[in-house]
Parts: sequence; C-alpha cells; structure tokens
Amino acid sequence: MKDKYLYETFKSKPSAFDHDFTRFLNEKSRNGWEYQHCFFCHDDRMSYASCVFKRLG
Repeated sequence: MKDKYLYETFKSKPSAFDHDFTRFLNEKSRNGWEYQHCFFCHDDRMSYASCVFKRLG
C-alpha cells in the first residue's frame, strides 16, 4: 500500500501562533495524520507554516 501525504498551510496572528499551531497539530494527529515537516515564515501581521503530514496506519 502506498503512503498517503497531506500538504497544508496554516496561518495565525503572531501573538497567537504558538497556541493556535499546537491546536492545529493536535487536531491533525487526532484525525490520523503524522507530522513530517514544516516551513515557517512571517510578516508583521501573520505567521505561516506550510506542513507535510503522513497518514498513520
């Protein structure tokens, strides 16, 4: 069986990024996705994470 991957971009205000990103990762895990890697960038108004997840099981 081939592995399944998901690419998703997350964004949040910088002041809430840590909390919101943790919730985002936890939700992905509950839905059967394992974190593989993310790339991060930010500006004055938003922070972004572009992430790849692998389907568990």
